[in-house]
Formats: sequence, structure tokens, C-alpha cells
Amino acid sequence: MDKIQNLLTTDELLKELEDTSSETFITRQKKHQKKKIQWYIFWGIVIIAVLHLLLFSFPTIFGVHNTVQFFGQARVIGIAFVPGDVPERNGQVMVIHKYDVDQIAVGDKVVVYGLLSTTYFWEVEISDINQTAQTFEASYDGIYSVVYDFEDIDGVFVREANGVGVILLVSTRWTGLLSTAAVYGSLILVYYMMFIRELKVIKREDKHGQAEAT
Repeated sequence: MDKIQNLLTTDELLKELEDTSSETFITRQKKHQKKKIQWYIFWGIVIIAVLHLLLFSFPTIFGVHNTVQFFGQARVIGIAFVPGDVPERNGQVMVIHKYDVDQIAVGDKVVVYGLLSTTYFWEVEISDINQTAQTFEASYDGIYSVVYDFEDIDGVFVREANGVGVILLVSTRWTGLLSTAAVYGSLILVYYMMFIRELKVIKREDKHGQAEAT
């Protein structure tokens, strides 16, 4: 008698199946939405990594001069202007900005490359300008002067870089780029193993379950 009372009527059974089907549909919708969000995050990380590496590799690939012209500023390791003949000079990280030849004046400090047949950037002080010849005379110590063309200017010296500027400079070197690429690669791999691979496993299980149901 109790068993008969526990049996569902046809209407009740249909309602129960309908409720179960609705719950299953909602669950699947939530899972599908979660999958989409996790894929969006994955590709977001990939896009950020690619853009970051392309942006920071610009100075290494195209050079400081082109970087300043394109972005308006750059950071270089240069030898600072020091009045007087100093026997030993130490390099420092400098922030340089794009220059305007019409606004450069005597007394301004600009950065040029390769002074005294070296492979360094030098901060020099302009002592004379010849607008007709598009040249200027500058000194790296206030004593000896060298004549340059305007196009030799890589940028106008702004200031010595702070700690963040030093890190940004290192990030544009090959060692920094490789380290950054390794970090992004590890992050993408970890995210893939934790979430994306799981999504693929769930997708295969769903397909297998649907095949069995049919």
C-alpha cells in the first residue's frame, strides 16, 4: 500500500521530468558561460603578452633614434656631461625626449651616440648652432667641442632615470625580453593546464554522454 502511495501519477512524473530537464538546461548554460569566460581570459593573456613583447622590443629592433621619434621618448645608458676633463666617466640611465630643431638653443643638453669613437651614448651641451648648415657645436666636458649634424641628435636629455626607468630599460634588452617571454609563457601554460585542458576534458565527456543517451 505504501509503495502504491509513493508512486507518481503520470502528470506528476511528467512535471518531475520537466523540472529535471530545466535544471539540466540551466546547469549546462552556466557551464557554457564559464567556458566562454575562461577562454576569454586565456586569449586576453596571450594578446597582452604579444603586445607587451612587441612594444618593449621596439628599441632593440629599430634602435633608440627611431624609438624616440615614434614614441616621443626613450631610456638609454649614457655618459653624463661633466664640466672639466674627468679621467673616468661612469654611465647612467637617462630619459631622453624627442627634439625639435627649431626649439633647440645654446646651453641645451642633448644625447648623441659614438662620441670619441666609442659605442656609448653621450650627454653633450650645445655651445653654438648653425641653422643654415643644420649643424651644432657641442661639448661633453665644457672644454673640447665637436660639430654634429642635427640628425645626429638621438634625443634631448631630460633627467636621470629612477628605479622604474632602470627596470623599463632592462625590459627592452634581449635578456629582459627573454625573461619576460619566459614569465608569460609559464603563466599561459599554467592557466592552460588548470582551466583550458579541463574544459576540453569536460567537452569530451559531454559528447560521450550525449552519444550514450542517443
